[in-house]
Amino acid sequence: MYMKEYLIEFGYTEEEINTLIEQGKIKVLDGEPVIVDPDLFTVFIIKMLDESINPIGYFEKETNDNSLLYHVYKYIELRMFKEAELLLDKYIKENNNSLFAKMLYIGLDKLEDRTDYILDDTKYESEEMKKQLKKKELELLAAIELDHQKEGYIILQDLKSIYKYNQESLPLLIIGDFMMELRRLSTNHRRVSHHTDYNVTGDPDSVIMGLLKDMDYYRLDTFIKEELEDLTNPSVKYEIYHLFMEQLMYLNNKNLKYIKDTMKIDVESKSLSEVLRYNHLPRLDHNFIYDLTHPQKEEEPYINYYPIYEQYKKERNYVAAKQSLEKFNTHMKRQNIYKNIDYELNELDILIKNSNVDEETKSNMIQLEEESNTLIEAKEYEFAIDKLLELYNLGNIPNQFIYNKIGYCYYMNKQYPEAIYYYSKAPEGFISPDDIEYLIYSYFKVGKYEDALRLIPNYEMYYPDENVRLHYIESICHVKLKEFNEAYDSLESCEAMNVVYYNMPIAYNREKEIIDKIKNGKKIDCYSDEDFVSYELTEEETKLASDIAKNKVNLTSLVRSGDLTIHSLKDKIEYLMSCAKVYLQMGLEEEGTKLCKFINAMLQDPRLETKEKEVFTLRLKNYTTI
Repeated sequence: MYMKEYLIEFGYTEEEINTLIEQGKIKVLDGEPVIVDPDLFTVFIIKMLDESINPIGYFEKETNDNSLLYHVYKYIELRMFKEAELLLDKYIKENNNSLFAKMLYIGLDKLEDRTDYILDDTKYESEEMKKQLKKKELELLAAIELDHQKEGYIILQDLKSIYKYNQESLPLLIIGDFMMELRRLSTNHRRVSHHTDYNVTGDPDSVIMGLLKDMDYYRLDTFIKEELEDLTNPSVKYEIYHLFMEQLMYLNNKNLKYIKDTMKIDVESKSLSEVLRYNHLPRLDHNFIYDLTHPQKEEEPYINYYPIYEQYKKERNYVAAKQSLEKFNTHMKRQNIYKNIDYELNELDILIKNSNVDEETKSNMIQLEEESNTLIEAKEYEFAIDKLLELYNLGNIPNQFIYNKIGYCYYMNKQYPEAIYYYSKAPEGFISPDDIEYLIYSYFKVGKYEDALRLIPNYEMYYPDENVRLHYIESICHVKLKEFNEAYDSLESCEAMNVVYYNMPIAYNREKEIIDKIKNGKKIDCYSDEDFVSYELTEEETKLASDIAKNKVNLTSLVRSGDLTIHSLKDKIEYLMSCAKVYLQMGLEEEGTKLCKFINAMLQDPRLETKEKEVFTLRLKNYTTI
């Protein structure tokens, strides 16, 4: 039955309907009368609800895709009524006079929810709990739909922390990985899809995660669309996946176009290295791009030659090591666009040439290498440098990679100008991704902020998934250069990575406030890397987690006065902070919270310096937001 027939059934004559159309209270859209007058709509809605009829669709549609109502209609069409209801609730708060929205909200509330949630209902007894968790999932979907990234990260963390111990949380991990993949692609790291030989079998979520990890966006897009078509009910999970894929494919095509255009420049000018900042990318050519976008079966069966290469290198069989690494690079090249194979191949070339020396020299080289490694492990950096300089002078050709080790020793000794000097002596292709990080930090410490920023994309090329600290330093560099918008963006990256990789919903509000004050002309010197709070467990904290799990360390002993053998108040607080961090990351929230309260009381001790108290307080505040 069409709306006109409904109006006639509810007491309107055709003449009255025509009059209402002339008055503009009813509009004819696609040959069908639609009520647009609030008062008339109210009467009509009430009558329909009395007859248990759903009022959806009987008023003018919103076509502006920036409007909340536009998305409300989208979810109504998908029969995702609770999601539409959630967006309507938000719309009503922003538009109090929208009677249409209020009436539609009432109508949606009458409809049965047929949505498929990530939530496993059988894990929770409370109906109220189930209702709230479903609402959280819909809030996440709404945040992603409306591109509210920060809000989405926080909601995702809430769900991850609740679902972690109660049900399978793989979909939430996939959502987090989607978010980070989009963040990486949006910063144009030249990450593009490649066709893999990934075996598309198993449960759908595992397949999606596998394809996403392999950056096989083409097959992933097809797979998600096929899964969507097979669904009986609308799915929050797959709607989120689908939204992400639309963005992912857009950015992928954009980056792919960039690489293709760059290859064209390379052919014409033979100076691709001048176009791109990454020293290993000149190996790419048009054939590589074709291989990238057209699936091909490898002639040789899948063999991971990388562990074989590592074993040969350990045995000092450098020729065999190089052959294995070249096979790895050939047969897995699409998966390793961002792995610095050039660095390892260059190192092997030098090792091969320097192995062709007399036995006495070779023996001395091996001895010096082992002695320097032992000294580095013992943190005797000055003595290690002496051994490395002696080693450098042996062999047929100078080993440029020894410069990196010397640079590392100076870096660990906090002699940053010397570290820069030796790192800079190694030519392009002779510095590892890890050493790039140390060089970035050295430039930062001596105030060469442009140089630090120039190198950060090089490091991210190899380790795009993490390193919150690097983005924190990046934000400080931008502030020092008065590039405030870029500084905010760097802090947003910190917040996102903390949620996805460390389950920490940290907001860098303090840092943003400092940036605001600097923008307004105030000189503030306290914005430095010293206040950075790391959430990754250190080696000592990993051992501590093991001791806590084995009950070798317990909360009662920690808070009991005098039980700790540590005498320094600062060291004692530092140790307790590590304990609190470990408790919280292990999911022992009650113990962690109690310990944080105990630490907070200790921070009132007048023996603490103001700066120490500020740093401890900031860390404690962040720990307790978990």
